[in-house]
Amino acid sequence: ADDNYATLWRAPATGSGTLVADLGRRQRVARSLIRPEYATRPYRFAVEASDDGRRWKPVAAAATRSGSPIAIDHAVTARYLRLRTQEPGAGIWEWTILP
Repeated sequence: ADDNYATLWRAPATGSGTLVADLGRRQRVARSLIRPEYATRPYRFAVEASDDGRRWKPVAAAATRSGSPIAIDHAVTARYLRLRTQEPGAGIWEWTILP
């Protein structure tokens, strides 16, 4: 999260989109808060974790959610988290990762 609502990440207009967070070191994380572009629109998100940024394991299965923020629980210890959306053109204002 950059705490700047003037910046928006957008998935490609076709296909799926991926955001990767490098946490700097292995650490325990429990939840993601996603602030999508439109709170009333449904979005399909999944979260994956990795220690090396190459091999990923699912920690929160893809599910359709709406609201703002969208809370996704994923208790895991990892260096990297990957947020995947299957919604072409989906916009995300903020992705906050909580311990």
